[in-house]
Parts: sequence; C-alpha cells; structure tokens
Amino acid sequence: MVGSLAQVQQRMGTVETASKITTAMKLVSLSKLQKYKRLSQQVIPFRDAYETIPSQAASQDDRPRVTVCIVPDLGLATAYTQGIIKFLRANDCQKIFWIGGQRFEKIQANPDFEVLNGYQSSENVDLNWLYTQVVKYIDDYHVQMAMPVMNNESVEFQLRDLNQELAQSEFTLYEPSYELAAAQYQASHLLIHLYDLFYQSKVAEYTTRRIAMEKATDNAKEMKQALQNQYNRIRQEKITQEIAELTSGVL
Repeated sequence: MVGSLAQVQQRMGTVETASKITTAMKLVSLSKLQKYKRLSQQVIPFRDAYETIPSQAASQDDRPRVTVCIVPDLGLATAYTQGIIKFLRANDCQKIFWIGGQRFEKIQANPDFEVLNGYQSSENVDLNWLYTQVVKYIDDYHVQMAMPVMNNESVEFQLRDLNQELAQSEFTLYEPSYELAAAQYQASHLLIHLYDLFYQSKVAEYTTRRIAMEKATDNAKEMKQALQNQYNRIRQEKITQEIAELTSGVL
C-alpha cells in the first residue's frame, strides 16, 4: 500500500496551503498589473505626440553605449530578469543602469557589465532622479533603453534610442531659437520615454509574475486532485481489506 491515509491527508493539507498562497499572490500581481497598465495608458498619448515631431537620431553613432534597464525587486519573475541578462549579452550592452534589486549584486560583480548606479529599488524609484543620472551621459554616449515587449506569455526585449534630436528645417520657425527648442525637445523626449520604460517594465514584470502564480495554482490543483484520488484508492483498499477479514472470520 503506497502511503497511509494520514500521510496523504498531510500532503493534501500542505498542497491546499500552497494553493491559497499562490492564489493570493496572483491576486496581488493582478492588482499591481492593472495599476501599472492604467499609468502606462496615461503616458502613451505624450509619447506618441513626441513621435510625430520631426526628429533624427543623434550623430556620432560610434560613441560607447549606455543601456537603461528596469528589473523586478522581488522574486517569482526570474524569467524576466534572466531574459534581460541574456538580451544584454547578445547585444553587447556593457555599460548599464540596473534599476531593481533582483540580481543587482551579481550583475555588479559580473565582469561582462559595468553598472553605473548604486542599488536602487525599481518599485520606489524616483524617475526624475533617474533622469538626472541618465542625462549626464546623453552628450558623450549612445543612450538606449531595454524595452520589454510581451509576446503571448513570454517577455522579449528591444533596444530603443534615447538620443533623439529635434530635426531642423528651414520651413519651421523656432522660438526663441532652434538651440533652445532642441534642448527642450531632448529633455522632454528623454523623460517621457523613461516613464514609458518604467511603466512598460512593471506591466511586463507583473504579467510574468501573474502567469507564474496561475501556473503554480493550476499545478497545486492538479496535485490536490491526484492526492484525493490516491486517498480514495487507499481508503477503498482498507475497506475492502476489512470486509475480507470480517468475512474470513465469519466463515
């Protein structure tokens, strides 16, 4: 007989507890996901408006690159972090801003990367502070961001430039001057896209976490059903055995 009724019941209780935990975590992830989706929708009109302004990629493309990355603080979204590390290596992104607690110390100690910032939580990051850090590199570096893109249930990444410059046209009047208009365009473009990166990263993070918790909950349900079937089988075997012993005693 495989296991006793008490052992199976104990395992069923453990699985039930785990199922309740994963269900609660799924609901928390869903709540956070909805929050960041709403915030992301507020940024999109501004981002799209800036995309309509005539602009061009900054010159000096041979400059060293800096990549801004926003990763989770907590676990249960390792697919996201592993994916971004793989992406950075594949695209030879060595100088990076690593915003988020997950893997920070390992990335900082990794010789493949040069982390340009100290530890910074991604959940509580001040995006205006991040802007002041990144803008220092705009003139001397090719600044990019690793933008997450959800593809069904997996997250992929794309490099997007932040060094856009206002295109100059002889048919456009710039007030008070092209230089000031270009400086304002560059500053606003950078800040808006950092906000877009942050919210899209959080949407991808909590989508990844929600999917992980859904799978864990489904696995717990399947395991609970398998244990219930095992419990019923053992119980039936015991009943059959008791009946056989009683019948044997009577005979």
